[in-house]
Amino acid sequence: MARRRVDAPDNRGGTVADRSGRTWYVRDLRPADTDVLAAYFTLLTPADYANFHPHPLDRETAERLTAEVSSGGACRCLLLPDRDGAGGALGYGFLDDWAQAEPSLGMSLAPAARGRGLGIAFTGYLVDRAAAAGKTAVRLCVYRDNVPAYRSYTAAGFREVDSHLEAWGGRERDEVGMRCTLRPGR
Repeated sequence: MARRRVDAPDNRGGTVADRSGRTWYVRDLRPADTDVLAAYFTLLTPADYANFHPHPLDRETAERLTAEVSSGGACRCLLLPDRDGAGGALGYGFLDDWAQAEPSLGMSLAPAARGRGLGIAFTGYLVDRAAAAGKTAVRLCVYRDNVPAYRSYTAAGFREVDSHLEAWGGRERDEVGMRCTLRPGR
């Protein structure tokens, strides 16, 4: 499935389209977004946390992340159903290690936003942000048994580079390292 690009991303934000053609808005996390990010974290289930755990998903972490937005160490974005964000966030994504040539991507979607092709679109948005910033590649890790995420990343251009067993949450799972090589003007 090809990504649907609605407009080019920049540091002010942009849009993506889901499979039906509906426009969704993406914008950078702001210092005033603590409540929005904390509310988003509450939408995620324990099963979601088993698949997406780059950091705790709590209010304290939301406060820390929004306080750090101007540090330049990461690119953090919210996926919103409407331009003004009144509907709250339904996705959160980031590119950590922003100063490196190959930042690390992570993203999640609230249950209400899944099944629409937004995983591919939001991932593509983040990859395009990295390409626009002159990065050479983007890397990520995903559990092989998280089939929807694995398929979305593959459809967005990521290829498997390694795998290993990872113990987290009381069980071992196959964690796959993936990489998307970027071309100028991607």
